[in-house]
Amino acid sequence: MEVEKADLAVGKEASDNANAGRAGRRGSIYPDGLTTTLHLDDLDYLIECLQKSLGEVKKVGLFPFYEQVELFARQITDVTFSELLEKFDENCRLDGSYFLCKHDHIKKVANMLEKVQGLSLEDRFNFCFAPVNIRDPKEMYHLLRFVQSYAQNMPVSLAMGMSKSSARNDTELLDLESKHQVVSMCIYGCRITSRRKLFRM
Repeated sequence: MEVEKADLAVGKEASDNANAGRAGRRGSIYPDGLTTTLHLDDLDYLIECLQKSLGEVKKVGLFPFYEQVELFARQITDVTFSELLEKFDENCRLDGSYFLCKHDHIKKVANMLEKVQGLSLEDRFNFCFAPVNIRDPKEMYHLLRFVQSYAQNMPVSLAMGMSKSSARNDTELLDLESKHQVVSMCIYGCRITSRRKLFRM
């Protein structure tokens, strides 16, 4: 099962440590990274947070690997993937040190992809973990288009018009961030499907 730290009573310091930790890439040729703040006034606070210990982890969140979901799916037939996850949640038993990770975002993606024909259970599982903001209709639309093209064995294209200049205001910055997320999602999709040749800019 995949492991996730508990989100119980986690303070701002732990969140800052987690975000700063992403600056270094574990297991890569860049094990160390740099982190900073947008405003100079916040830098002392960031340094203070990074010097604090994170404390003892009381519980750990788990989520099943695909193979575990596949075994469970053999016992439960004629349900959607979202319903399968719900039944897994209802039937799994964990001791007091563990909890099943929140997965409402996974179910939302699963429900959206339910109408796409030609996907295996493994395809559905993998696409439900795509790095997509489920509150952004543009990102969800591009994920659906990607998956539909994949299911039809068609080339996947990105048609979203890129700006030729830097963002000049918050709206343009949010739009740029959304497009970056779409590109990240497409790269993820190509990686999990091993179908890079289907990707077309």
